[in-house]
Amino acid sequence: MSINGNRVAKRLGMLLDCLAKMNSWLRYTGRAELQAIDREPLTDSFVKLSQETALVYEATEDFLKELKLP
Repeated sequence: MSINGNRVAKRLGMLLDCLAKMNSWLRYTGRAELQAIDREPLTDSFVKLSQETALVYEATEDFLKELKLP
C-alpha cells in the first residue's frame, strides 16, 4: 500500500478497536459501572459520540460507493 493507504489502515485499525471496546462496554458493563453522579458529566460526550458515529457512517457509505466505481 501507499504511505497514505498505510496511514488510513492504521487509523481504521485503532478506530475499529476503540469502537469494539466501547460497544462492548455499552452493551455489557457500562450501566452497572457508572454511578448517578457520572450521568450528567458524561451525557454531552455520549450525545457527541452518537452524532459523530452517524456522520462517519454516512461518509463511509458514500466512500464505499466511490470505491466500487470503475
